[in-house]
Amino acid sequence: MSEKSVQDIPLIRPPRVIDKLDADVSQLWKDAYETAVKIELLNKDGKVVDSGSGFLLGDKGDHVGGAWHVTDPGKGKDEIKDGSVIVTTVDGKKYKATVEDKDEKGDQVYLKVDTGGDTMHPGLPVSQDDKLRVGEDVLALTYPFGGGLVASLGEVEKFETMRVEMPRTHSILDLPVVKSTFIVMPGSSGGLVVRRNPQSGKTEIAGDVSNLYQGEFAGSFRPSTNFRRWLGRGP
Repeated sequence: MSEKSVQDIPLIRPPRVIDKLDADVSQLWKDAYETAVKIELLNKDGKVVDSGSGFLLGDKGDHVGGAWHVTDPGKGKDEIKDGSVIVTTVDGKKYKATVEDKDEKGDQVYLKVDTGGDTMHPGLPVSQDDKLRVGEDVLALTYPFGGGLVASLGEVEKFETMRVEMPRTHSILDLPVVKSTFIVMPGSSGGLVVRRNPQSGKTEIAGDVSNLYQGEFAGSFRPSTNFRRWLGRGP
């Protein structure tokens, strides 16, 4: 897979961070884009009934993190329960996946990918939640509207709890989120959010994109605690 320069990045930049150095954005993109995936929920007839974003996890890249509501078959929907979850990598390859673990109240899911013997790109290291600081840069990599991969640069704005209604199930959740100035659109839920570790200089997973704010495109993301736990790297 060839590397992409900053000129190739389908980048969405909010006005407040438009003066960020291209080199900083390019490095985050270069480190992360091959781990960003699209997640689709299919019914028993093979029709896509929900689409979101996600990211490869682990040294073998054979797990995926994302949003639970994208893969949740929902209550009383037999045509979806008999369906399947499909993960598509940035190079267009498709793989079946199954739910290995989930946090319904946190709206996060941990998928096991049937790689069919393929060598997957390793996932990025997962950041510790308490290292995030207001004002630091984060980059969201998502597949809005089930289309191609785009990136949006933003800053950590504040930490809060957001009340949201889940699609299809209509359950109400109070999600602890990190509000950011990056821009996201429908289909971005579960998408990869990365940061630069100021001590090591490495790109890390900061969390995954949460639901949109009501009537806004300003994004927020869930902390990475569950993904660290599922990978056995944290409590």
